[in-house]
Amino acid sequence: MSTGFGPWYTRWAHMEKLKIAVIITILLIILVGLAFFAIGYLKPQWSGVSIESVPPSIVYIDGVQVGRTPYSADLKPGEIVLKLVPDTQAPFLNYETKLSLYPGVKTVVRRNFGQNDAVSFGEVISFEKTTDKEASLSIVSVPDATQVMLDGQVKGFTPLKIQKVTPGDHQLIISAPNYKERSFSIRAIDGYKLTVVVKLAESLQEALASPSAVLAEQVVVKEVLILDTPTGYLKIRKEPTTVSAEIGRATPGLKYELISTDEKTGWFNIAFDETKTGWVSSQYAKVTTSDGEPGI
Repeated sequence: MSTGFGPWYTRWAHMEKLKIAVIITILLIILVGLAFFAIGYLKPQWSGVSIESVPPSIVYIDGVQVGRTPYSADLKPGEIVLKLVPDTQAPFLNYETKLSLYPGVKTVVRRNFGQNDAVSFGEVISFEKTTDKEASLSIVSVPDATQVMLDGQVKGFTPLKIQKVTPGDHQLIISAPNYKERSFSIRAIDGYKLTVVVKLAESLQEALASPSAVLAEQVVVKEVLILDTPTGYLKIRKEPTTVSAEIGRATPGLKYELISTDEKTGWFNIAFDETKTGWVSSQYAKVTTSDGEPGI
């Protein structure tokens, strides 16, 4: 005896299966979306750094030589110590500074070396994420109290903070009496504070009259003279220790430019083979100057 429920039950069961399939499909889509979101969120963001210098320089990051300018790389976020050693025989001073690198943001460093610090100039441009929705600008300069012009309008004197800067490209001009004017482009981004640290060069007349310029004229390049060795050469090593890898050989009787001296071992860091640097033992080397006098 038929009750009439057979076809109805079949349709109901089919609808239930269809509902379950739809629910499972939706859940799978949500899970896949969450997975992609988690991967994108947890994936480490790198910080960009771009370094330019005149003349070209050897780049050291946290004491490790990484290349020559122009140099560009993606690094882990955090604080680094940047050192630029001018790749020239001229007695230019090295440049060293600390940089804070932020995820997904590029920090730009520009440095023009002169015969002394008074006539050297450049800037460091970096970003910092803020809780504000608008873009802002912070400017610090050497010397202090320099005039700041943004897009042709005087905004004040350094150190200076400018809130609510329009996103996009802007022209920044930093100037002070007896110093050369510095002009360059910057880009403001909503939600970030753009920090600019500017170093101005003294004007020629001011620089020549300063004691630092007079001293610079007396500066001579320090060199390392390689002494006679039992092997007829002196190993150049990657680090200032005899267990470090050999990266070259120095010839007795020749002089090499001195980059630095290790305080603990007394080893000399020298420039060789045009763009390379390495360490030699002070047992078979001594410091002299470009004028032939013993170095200090």
